[in-house]
Amino acid sequence: MRANCGSIDTAQRGVMLGVIPVRAVGPTEGVLTCALLDSGSDTTLVSQELIDRLNLPGKPFELGVTTITGSQVIPGRTVALEIHSLDGKDEIAVERAHSVPSLQMKPPADSIRNEICKAELIRRLYGAEFADTEKFTWPRSVEDNSAVRVDRNMTQMTNGHYVVPLPWRHPEMGMPNNRTVAEKRLEYPKRRFIRDLNYCSQYTEAIEKNLMKGYAIRVPLSTCRQTSHPDGTFLTME
Repeated sequence: MRANCGSIDTAQRGVMLGVIPVRAVGPTEGVLTCALLDSGSDTTLVSQELIDRLNLPGKPFELGVTTITGSQVIPGRTVALEIHSLDGKDEIAVERAHSVPSLQMKPPADSIRNEICKAELIRRLYGAEFADTEKFTWPRSVEDNSAVRVDRNMTQMTNGHYVVPLPWRHPEMGMPNNRTVAEKRLEYPKRRFIRDLNYCSQYTEAIEKNLMKGYAIRVPLSTCRQTSHPDGTFLTME
């Protein structure tokens, strides 16, 4: 005789509700408790234990509860109470709250799968940022050596903080003479200025405002006529 048996085990996932610490107030008593915010419910439920602690009178009432597993009728009482915030600035009057023997909540410990050591968690969190700062165990490239050399030789303390230069920038890099390219690029707006005098006036006005505010600096004509520049940069605006 041969038999096959199959089993499927699915983890039970509860519904996470918002929890707010509040003060439940009755005619003579006030109790610190927690309110659960359930957006899928249209009825206010309170536990029978809380009603007994607040000494709340109420009328007998039968509450019909419908869930995905079925329906049932729960006997209880309808009471009125007030909900206050902990600082006392806000309060809500609940005219119809229905009591139930239990709110059918799992203990918080049931939802904890693993205990996490805070010290180890913090060590991993900060250690991940500097995981590559350990001693190199593999050969470094020419670019790596250049970056390390710049970091060691050119890092400076300025105004209480360290300033590190760009690692792969050559200190003696010179830009090519782009005067021809700049002049060519200015041909298109020049032709547009000639065709549209209104646009030319608006453009001139905007440039003058930038000059007055210090956003731009007018290039001297003597500099514009130069074919070379000491620092290797070129800018033409006429």
